[in-house]
Amino acid sequence: RTEAAMIEPMEMSPCTASQAARPNAADCRTRRRNLVRPEYLPPCSWASHSMVMSQICQKGLAQRCATKAALIQLTRVTAVEMRPSGVRVNAVCPGWVRTPMADAEMQPLMQRYDESLDAAYQRVCADVPLRRPAQAEEIAGVCEFLASPAASIVTGATLVADGGSSIVDVPTLAFEHM
Repeated sequence: RTEAAMIEPMEMSPCTASQAARPNAADCRTRRRNLVRPEYLPPCSWASHSMVMSQICQKGLAQRCATKAALIQLTRVTAVEMRPSGVRVNAVCPGWVRTPMADAEMQPLMQRYDESLDAAYQRVCADVPLRRPAQAEEIAGVCEFLASPAASIVTGATLVADGGSSIVDVPTLAFEHM
C-alpha cells in the first residue's frame, strides 16, 4: 500500500495570513521545522501542489507567482532534507482545472462575451495544445502516479500537467491566427 500526502500551499505558508493574525517569524520557523520532520510525513511520498504560475508571469499577480515559484524550491529542498528517510517529495503544477473556483474565475468572461461556462473555458484554452482544461480527477491521477511504486525513482521533480500551455510560444500565436 502506498501512502501519500497532498500539501496545499496555504497549509505550508502560515505567514500568508492577514497582518493581525500573522504569526511571528519564530512561529513560522518552528512550523516549517515541524512540517519537514519525518514523523510528520507519510512513509513514502509527499506531493506539493503548485501551479503553472510558478513558471510564468502574469500582470498584477506578482505575489501569487512568487509564492508558487517558492513552493517549487521548497519541494526541492524538502526532497534533499528527506532523502535519509526515504520520503519522496514532488510538486504538481496544473493549468486550468474545472473546479468551482475556476468556474467562478470564468464569470467575467461569461458576462463580457455573453457566453456559457463551457464557452469561457474554450476561450481560455484556445491556445493550449490540448484545447481543454483538466478535470480534477486527471490531476488526482498525476498525484496518484507520483505516490505509486511506478514513480519510486522520482523525487524533487516538478510535474507540469497543464495540457501543454507552458510549451506554447506566445509570440508566434499571431502568425498562427493569420
